[in-house]
Amino acid sequence: MNWNELAAKLTSAWDLTAEERPDLFADIAHEDAVRGQFVKRLRVVFGTEYDIDENFNVMNYPDGTRGIKRIKPGEADTGRIAIDVVIHHPGSDESASNLLALELKKKTANRDWPDDIAKLTQVTSAPLGLRSFQYSYGLLIRYRPTALFSHAILFRNGLRSELNTITLL
Repeated sequence: MNWNELAAKLTSAWDLTAEERPDLFADIAHEDAVRGQFVKRLRVVFGTEYDIDENFNVMNYPDGTRGIKRIKPGEADTGRIAIDVVIHHPGSDESASNLLALELKKKTANRDWPDDIAKLTQVTSAPLGLRSFQYSYGLLIRYRPTALFSHAILFRNGLRSELNTITLL
């Protein structure tokens, strides 16, 4: 699926979320609630074409690193990176099957979210070492309550580009 097709589906799901659940875009709504409802609409838009998973954990590295954050002693699910939303065919390492890794953030302050940027850079880069998979696209969406898509960063092949538009197209 090319970027324009993917962006159209993402925009459709986001518009459905905003239309059906405008209450989620109030200042008091938590980003987890927004993400859950967005995923619900993504599943409608994508149908059975891809799996849509939330808080998806990707592989562990034997040396105890996540590639981004160090494991803390006694941490329960050691060595895993959690991505807010993934659109993929589970079990495949091919980038065509791993379509999108998405981080969704409520923009209430000027922050860069360096951990999320590092995650998306890593999982869209060519397989390296023990990481045998690659996502075709990574997307960090920073939304403001009532403004919907205020800013997005697209990742492809480990490189980022800014999308300063209200919609993804």
